[in-house]
Amino acid sequence: MFSIMNLSIQFKRAATRHAGRAAFPIAVLLFGFAAALPAQSAAAAALPALPPMPDAAAGAVSGRDGWWFLPAELRHLATAAAAADLTGESDPLPAIIAFHEALAAKGIRLVLLPVPEKSLIRADELFPPAEVAAAAGYAKASARFVDALRKKGVDVLDVVPVLTAEAGRAATSGDTVYCKTDSHYTPRTTAVLAGVIAAHLREVLPEVVKKSAAGPVPGPPTKLTIQGDLAPPGTRETLAFQAVQKSATDAEPPASDPKSPALLLGDSHCLVFHAGGDMLAKGGGLADHLGVELGSVPEVIAVRGSGATAARVNLFRKARKEPGFLGGKKVVIWCFAAREFTQSDGWKIVPMP
Repeated sequence: MFSIMNLSIQFKRAATRHAGRAAFPIAVLLFGFAAALPAQSAAAAALPALPPMPDAAAGAVSGRDGWWFLPAELRHLATAAAAADLTGESDPLPAIIAFHEALAAKGIRLVLLPVPEKSLIRADELFPPAEVAAAAGYAKASARFVDALRKKGVDVLDVVPVLTAEAGRAATSGDTVYCKTDSHYTPRTTAVLAGVIAAHLREVLPEVVKKSAAGPVPGPPTKLTIQGDLAPPGTRETLAFQAVQKSATDAEPPASDPKSPALLLGDSHCLVFHAGGDMLAKGGGLADHLGVELGSVPEVIAVRGSGATAARVNLFRKARKEPGFLGGKKVVIWCFAAREFTQSDGWKIVPMP
């Protein structure tokens, strides 16, 4: 992505910005980051340069106004300028298509939800103001995979327009779409995406949407203070938070329903605000808000880390151990960070039992 001249310019900017910090580790990080990016193509010349400056302590890219970004995500955005195709297990298409076909053979629909890049949706906090509009061109980093998968019949939910609109509203409401200090979306966004998924299922698979007044309901709005996974230790932010409860009269969070026709599969975007502990909270994640929309909380098979292969391996193991597990499933919602298209630990073809 970067020429030697561009790399030199970026290094000078970084040296000025990080004056007083250890220069050697920063230089090594910067060089390694740029060296890992694809070669720049002529078509990408109009794209603004990505800020390739990982913080030496946190391993993250510092934006404006206290925002932090993941370096792997920037490497993924850089593929918008790459001319070379991915090959072998670095190519996500064969594995995703094989999974789609294996589920279809069992009468199960796959709905793919790549979570858009924080760096793209909140480009206003990463790029200089004059370059934000041009930065929208980086959207093709993931769009090329979405288009290719749709041509093969895979049902892909492109929520970039939805989250872009939400980000616009956040400018006045103050309720951000992504966490400033963490690599995940906010609790509010989990509710927004649950609504998008449910609306889509009403069109393509209406029998799985059985919303009921007696089912899970949103609880009262509260506040949640978190220490994100990107910013330096001690950096905290406060988010609007709304947990889901069993019913209007029972404030306990609902459990996953093994009889739910839906299964939520993926990476930590399926666990954040749902699993507790290092996933920041319980009861307010994507699965919980899907429970409100679908009438019951879907089962969750998700991993902390890459959702490319490991989550499917876990699904295979569970289905093999419990032969009737997939019998009542109608849809698998596979949710993972869009950067996984190019930055995963490998896309292996995993058989279905």
